Amino acid sequence: MGMSQNLNILIVEDSETDYELILRELEHSGYRIRGTRIETRDELIKNLNKGIWDVVISDNKLPGFSGSEALRITRKMDKNTPFIIVSATIGEEVAVNAMRSGANDYILKDNLKRLAPAIEREVREAKVRLKQKQNEKQIVLTKLRYQFLAESIRDVFFALDFDLNFTYWNEAARKEFGKNKVMGKHLHGVFPEWQHSNITKQIEKSIRNKTAQTISFEYQANRMESFKGNIYPSTEGVSILLSKVTEEKKNKDKLININRELETLLYRISHDLRGPVASVIGLLNVARKDESFNKEVFIDMMHSGMHRLNDTLGELLNISNIKLGEPNVQEFNVSKLIHNILNSYAFTSGFNELSYEITIDEDLTLTSDLSLVQSIWQNLIENAIRYRRKRHPNRIIIIARQEKNRIDFHISDTGQGIPKDLQTRVFDMFFRGSEESNGSGLGLYIVKSAINKINGTIAIDKNYSSGTRFSLSLPQLKKNVRLVKNQ
Repeated sequence: MGMSQNLNILIVEDSETDYELILRELEHSGYRIRGTRIETRDELIKNLNKGIWDVVISDNKLPGFSGSEALRITRKMDKNTPFIIVSATIGEEVAVNAMRSGANDYILKDNLKRLAPAIEREVREAKVRLKQKQNEKQIVLTKLRYQFLAESIRDVFFALDFDLNFTYWNEAARKEFGKNKVMGKHLHGVFPEWQHSNITKQIEKSIRNKTAQTISFEYQANRMESFKGNIYPSTEGVSILLSKVTEEKKNKDKLININRELETLLYRISHDLRGPVASVIGLLNVARKDESFNKEVFIDMMHSGMHRLNDTLGELLNISNIKLGEPNVQEFNVSKLIHNILNSYAFTSGFNELSYEITIDEDLTLTSDLSLVQSIWQNLIENAIRYRRKRHPNRIIIIARQEKNRIDFHISDTGQGIPKDLQTRVFDMFFRGSEESNGSGLGLYIVKSAINKINGTIAIDKNYSSGTRFSLSLPQLKKNVRLVKNQ
């Protein structure tokens, strides 16, 4: 041993002489000794509680005490400090049992030259064990802190090792993805649909380049949700933090749709309103310059132009009322409403060319916004009349059925129908199925807007080939329900 080293040593020995021999041997080997000699069990316990010892040395046999008992007490109180038996005699079986019980070495008193090297070795190994234990404790504490922080994150958080096996999966991840017991499993075992997706490519890129990557995707557990976030490389793999942005995405899509509708509205207003106005101005100019101009023709043309203008303005006003109007929820009779709407079209051109079949319980009631439901059925029935087949038997069938907390409706006709390639656009603002369509292109847009306002649904039956068939579902609302605004 090079430089001298301090050594705190506790010696269980009844012989003062042997104690001095041990100290001299260790000092001769270069140690600066701070030693304490004890003889009893109580003294051993008292001194071990101080926790200052680099090594414990014990004789094998003492009056009323033994090396094996000293070893048992020491190991119960301190599992790391080296314990070396130094005895005049010790049997092989006793030595083996002592080593099995936790003794680090045994040395005969007539061979004390082995003591210093044994102490040096065991003290060094004890420090290594202590360091390892401290490191393990630090790892455990780090993991606990990591787990605490991860569980404190309200967003989805999970971690993968370099082989894409899960090493962490927080409560938010379990909730959003509906996946439990994923620890240790491979990413593609838990999410097989991600195997060839951009998600896996971004994770692998983050691992390969050791750089953070952004990620966004949709996933359906209970319902379709949108997520976006970041992938962060770590010393053990990657950590992934995701935020649910479903509402944000919906609002963004809604804003884009509103802007698109606004652009369409401005264009169509300039077209549909300026057309009749231009016609009237032209007629007035002709009438002013040509005294022989037929007044009856003039009046008919003026009436036609003003009628078109009035219809467009009326539908635009209807849209405004739907978008901005305050809801007025009340209970009303469904059968009576439908029959009243049909009767209001009795003198409309083409009404008498259709037959009508209404299957609605006379006592069936709906709690909703009456004006919105009325607007829905006015537009659906008017479309069925307007787009009937000329010189062909035409029929309108309306069915209503009470379901739990809602009423399901079906309206079908045997009219011109809507081509399949156009059916996805029928609810768009100002959509017309063909150039020959003489409507404003707002009817079904109004229907869809009104249904959205009262939290209902509507779909066109793509498999119906005898005309057009719509399926509606209108919920039974509570009087104080909050309806959707600005759809």
